[in-house]
Amino acid sequence: MKQRKLVPDAGNFVESLRDVGYTFNSAVADLIDNSISAKAKNVWIYGTYETDGAPLIAIIDDGDGMSPTRLFEAMAPASRDPRASVAPGDLGRFGLGLKTASFSQARRLTVVSRTTMGISAYCWDLDKVREAKDWLIFELSNKDIQRIPHIDKLPQVGTSVIWQGLDRISDGGKGTDEQAIFQSAISGLHDYLGLVFHRFLKKRKLNIKINETTVADIDPFLEDHKATSPLATEVKGKGQSKVTLTPFILPHPSKISYPTLKSRVSGASGYTHTQGFYVYRNERLTVWGTWFGLAKKDELSKLARVRVDISSAADVEWGIAIDKATANPSPLVLKHLKSVLPTVIGRSRRPFTHRTRTTKMDNPLWMRTLVDGRIIYSINLKHPLLEGVRKHLDPAKRKQLDASMKLLAGALPIPQIVSDFSGDESPDDEPDPDPGVFAEALRLMYDLCSAEQKTTFTSYVATVEPFAKYPQLVDTIVLEWSR
Repeated sequence: MKQRKLVPDAGNFVESLRDVGYTFNSAVADLIDNSISAKAKNVWIYGTYETDGAPLIAIIDDGDGMSPTRLFEAMAPASRDPRASVAPGDLGRFGLGLKTASFSQARRLTVVSRTTMGISAYCWDLDKVREAKDWLIFELSNKDIQRIPHIDKLPQVGTSVIWQGLDRISDGGKGTDEQAIFQSAISGLHDYLGLVFHRFLKKRKLNIKINETTVADIDPFLEDHKATSPLATEVKGKGQSKVTLTPFILPHPSKISYPTLKSRVSGASGYTHTQGFYVYRNERLTVWGTWFGLAKKDELSKLARVRVDISSAADVEWGIAIDKATANPSPLVLKHLKSVLPTVIGRSRRPFTHRTRTTKMDNPLWMRTLVDGRIIYSINLKHPLLEGVRKHLDPAKRKQLDASMKLLAGALPIPQIVSDFSGDESPDDEPDPDPGVFAEALRLMYDLCSAEQKTTFTSYVATVEPFAKYPQLVDTIVLEWSR
């Protein structure tokens, strides 16, 4: 057997490192993990522009800082053994985050760190690595350091990470489009970091500012809301498979009076898509809004969320990826997670079944039934208005009308409706009916009534949908008839 040395092409390899799955948001969050590990209390993020208009990102903290030797070691890809034990509270693991997160977004990475012993800086330039086909890193002189963007904001002890050559964030946009995309990314970063680090922010363990604006914590469980229902915390498993499970039933959207709060908690995709497990590794949110295939996401379970606390020692059992944004739990962990589902999903269904009972009318237009956990909507063919019309039709026409109504109900675009109203507006928010259409339907209803029903017409229609919802409008129209 002959042993040979095979060295990968540095240029090709570093380009491959750019595609390990980071988004702009998750890449920034990974660098904040390093700041927390360095015991930083403050992180300042600046999204600004070079003198030539090119966008840049600076992430500065007041953590412990690194000596020149330690900084040089930290700039090496895979600077730590992922098999080694991780200190309690340390959010790192692979020693790849600083490099891969930065390379995923920028072609030039500069890190400057200051301690009480002095200041040092190193720079990776991916174009230079490709050109040289070698792992060449630049050590910056004091003169070079003074030209680093936002260097004046670096504390007496701390670290600054600079991204330049942001070729991914603009997605090929140029000029005005590139600036608009960049500003949109910076804006979206507020909510992402506010959610991922909300436990640090709420406990004042960490303060994050983006372009001098403080990032507010976003609690996905609304623990401070009086209508939130926390369930009992359970601890399952031992060793690396140990999980601490705390289920929450969120308030029904109609009980959240502030639209901004509702939208921040439900996210851009709505309550239905953000239900599920919220996994925290050392109090840092990693994966959220998923049942890991253990349950289906539906309307009746959309208020259910489960906080899952794990330690960094559980990374293998959880299959935590480099970007800390994806996970693949082991069968044993999935067994622990599954044990809590009957209780939390069962409790989540109550607000909806309760609301259905309390809003029931004698003569609804739509029938809502639950079949095998699935909500079915159908038109009530015995509604007085439809029933009155049917009585005046011959059997063949009546059969055609019934078939048309069933076809209409079956074609109800429920997924599109859910998407359009992903903010989960309260039923009280529905718009008022068109007065002309409403009056025409009311006149038809009156003409179809018996002589006895006509004498107490307003009382009668108070039991019939949709007229029962708008008694004042009914009174106004009926009053006009008598003039």
